[in-house]
Amino acid sequence: MTHSSDHQGSQAAASTATALPRKITKHRNFPARIMKADRKSFGEDYTEFDLHGYSCQLAEDTMIGAFSQPVHLNVQTEESKAKLEQHYFTFVIGRGKHSNTKMSVDLSKAVADGLRQAGLEENRHAGKDQRGTFKIIADKDIATKVVKVYPVMDIQVAEGSDAGSEEETVEREVERLQDMSTRPLTLRSLSRTLVETRCLAGNLTDDQRLYLGHDLSEIFKSLFKSFRNDIESPTFACTEEDKEAAVELLQLELNREKVLPHIKDLQQRLEKIEPSEPGPELKERRKALRMRQKQLQELEDVWDRSAHGRYKFPSVDAMTKHSKKMEEVSAQIEAINERIEHLLDFKE
Repeated sequence: MTHSSDHQGSQAAASTATALPRKITKHRNFPARIMKADRKSFGEDYTEFDLHGYSCQLAEDTMIGAFSQPVHLNVQTEESKAKLEQHYFTFVIGRGKHSNTKMSVDLSKAVADGLRQAGLEENRHAGKDQRGTFKIIADKDIATKVVKVYPVMDIQVAEGSDAGSEEETVEREVERLQDMSTRPLTLRSLSRTLVETRCLAGNLTDDQRLYLGHDLSEIFKSLFKSFRNDIESPTFACTEEDKEAAVELLQLELNREKVLPHIKDLQQRLEKIEPSEPGPELKERRKALRMRQKQLQELEDVWDRSAHGRYKFPSVDAMTKHSKKMEEVSAQIEAINERIEHLLDFKE
């Protein structure tokens, strides 16, 4: 399988919260992440990803999270920008009846539904010059069914910077990953940090690899040991967010040219694990988040009505207090989101 890479490493992941809108932060953009997780196909014009192991709901959510916004990437040259603007994604969504890899017959519909919800149009003539489109292809020769996605690409050429500051940035990132490898991470956070480590290692220059390559290798080994121990533990329990991130990591590892031992076994073990309910604090924080989001929506509705002449504040002081209240609730939402992310990333 192939993954392109010609840009700076960024953090991995997207989080799914029960009964809450799926939150995809730009620096954890799914397609951008899988493009730079492996440099072995550098220069290819597409990225291929196998959706084996994905449930229909997870596949649909992934398409929405991945392509609702343009795929953002940073590159170093105008030449790379021009090339990546033609990039597309191939997702394997079905295999023949004689294949050992079984996929849900509804996976194709789920992926298509997710892409439509993300704003893409199905077009049997979809191609590199028709951005924002997709098409489903059944290749009878190799008994494989795929969907080819041609999303809108947001490629930015990074501003020039001196070599010294770039070296310092890379070293700080290695130090951050080293620190993360010593902390009690959840399976979700372990999966993301492993992908980040792969990304950074794949984007090192030859000189950087000489003095940082060993450190990154040791970081990866430490993280992967914890990842494996968690999944192989007979008492292990994980959330839906944990399982989603781990499924993605294992599929990325299976797509690499050199597959690590135990990857397929871990994938099979993970498929059998039923996600557990979120902990009490996480449930409470999510409930509080929903309440604050509803409160902010009501405040913003009043403000919007006022701006369009459909409501008049009794005084300037009342309008000022209303504005400050919106800022206060927004800050509360941000703080709650930060705590939720912490609970999803670190074992208490």
